[in-house]
Amino acid sequence: MKKRIAFLLALSMLLVALIACKSPAADIVTLYEGNGLKIEREGAVTRVHDLLGGAEYTFTAHRQRVARGAAELVKVARIAADTPTVKIQTVHGLIIIEAKSSGVTLYVRG
Repeated sequence: MKKRIAFLLALSMLLVALIACKSPAADIVTLYEGNGLKIEREGAVTRVHDLLGGAEYTFTAHRQRVARGAAELVKVARIAADTPTVKIQTVHGLIIIEAKSSGVTLYVRG
């Protein structure tokens, strides 16, 4: 009887440990899907798929607290990619995607 109780207790502890330690998989959310462009987010990672150009661009969001002065509030967008099919710029955690084939401009918060 004691062995049976010890076995059930060990089995229940094992199940609790397995359930508690399993991290949930981050879901992939499609933010935009057009003829030549697809934007997906998985947790802190944003992927821009250039379907016409056959390329993939990955951006990872990093959170940090920084005290900004007035001079740092204005920044110029940095060009991350400029191809014949897509132009991608980043500024202040914002990803600006311009699909040149369709003329659509998208703004995605990083």
